[in-house]
Amino acid sequence: MGGVPVHLALLDIDNFKSINDTYGHLTGDAVLKQVAGQTMLLAAGKGFAARYGGEEFAILYMGLEEDEVYRNVEEIREAVAAASYAELEGRGVTISVGLHRLHTSETKDMLFKKTDEALYAAKHSGKNRTVFI
Repeated sequence: MGGVPVHLALLDIDNFKSINDTYGHLTGDAVLKQVAGQTMLLAAGKGFAARYGGEEFAILYMGLEEDEVYRNVEEIREAVAAASYAELEGRGVTISVGLHRLHTSETKDMLFKKTDEALYAAKHSGKNRTVFI
């Protein structure tokens, strides 16, 4: 990668299945759109954000140092948590975030595996948090 720092963040909406089960898939879709909008807006100019599948989003950061990347994903996590969702009767949602920096000895598959491990750790240590490994 020529010495350019590369980070990957995976964001997952906490308890999304219960949103679909309680409010229906149309409401789930509306929540997805709002979280996607916040993610895209706050990642703009810093990283490339995309829906990764289901209720997960990925952000690829290139050229930013760890502290800048961490601040950005925390800004996104906090903004999502602070928002209220009319479709959820004013309730909020949270996201968990896994974050990893690509090391020169790692492949892209390892980058995704490590980032997914960080997301898993965030989910299993209480949710609504960022884990950086």
